[in-house]
Amino acid sequence: MKIKNLKVGILRKLLIVSSFSFISTSLVGCGETELSTNVIDDSKIVDFNEDSEDSFLENGIKVVKDVPGEDFKLVIEYSGELENGEYWTITDDKKLYTKIYTEGLPEGYEVYINDIHTDTSIVAKQKRMDGIKQDTMDGGVHNSTLPGFLIGDDTCYYGVNQIDGQNDEFIEGTMTGMNGYTSGSVIQERFLESDYLEKGVIANQVSSVYTLLVKGPFDQGYYGISVDDDIYIKVYNRTLFVDSYGEQCYKEYVTNEDGTVTVVTYDMDGNQKKEAKVKTYSN
Repeated sequence: MKIKNLKVGILRKLLIVSSFSFISTSLVGCGETELSTNVIDDSKIVDFNEDSEDSFLENGIKVVKDVPGEDFKLVIEYSGELENGEYWTITDDKKLYTKIYTEGLPEGYEVYINDIHTDTSIVAKQKRMDGIKQDTMDGGVHNSTLPGFLIGDDTCYYGVNQIDGQNDEFIEGTMTGMNGYTSGSVIQERFLESDYLEKGVIANQVSSVYTLLVKGPFDQGYYGISVDDDIYIKVYNRTLFVDSYGEQCYKEYVTNEDGTVTVVTYDMDGNQKKEAKVKTYSN
């Protein structure tokens, strides 16, 4: 199911950092690359870039979560919305839509979503780039008159997470991942999509914690329960270039299990021009 044009008021909190000092040392030999130990199995990464009948972009995905200590389930439906010619990339702003409701809620129960906290980070085969936080979202109802957003088997909460492509915090973390170490004041600089793909970035991880307030028919008040979920969204692995002859071409980045990245260059007709491995750097 594709959810369009849903507007929900969300309070967003961004940490803005103008300068920092960071010093690191490396014990890894020259030319070696430390791999991520917690890289997600590729089969768990959904692809919002494929526009086909069975694509996640068209149909979304549905996740059914157990609610600790309860007989009902929490259902989360995710979907993305991309215009023609747009893809899920690291450096562009993007939106992830959610539809949340219960399944099997017993009669007489009330359930509210009191708070939603979501962190978006990048997933990479190479340790240095893996886990860098890209964006954070907080949303909920925090007052004494309304416990939250009411949900039920037939009552849904519709939300949208606007994910920044590159805010100041993400650029800071990226600089550490790209360059290893630096000191003094940082000149903020946007990185190219190819910079991330060349370092083995393969997906976004969107991790959410949903705080529920539940009240049964015989309860005097509400009690809280937290439910968490993660979704892994594949990053589009192609970039468009103009070569030294002024001709357009595109490059496809293939990240291997050993952390190395192979770049294949094609002309605009899809004919392969060349293939090369990205030079491995030391940690």
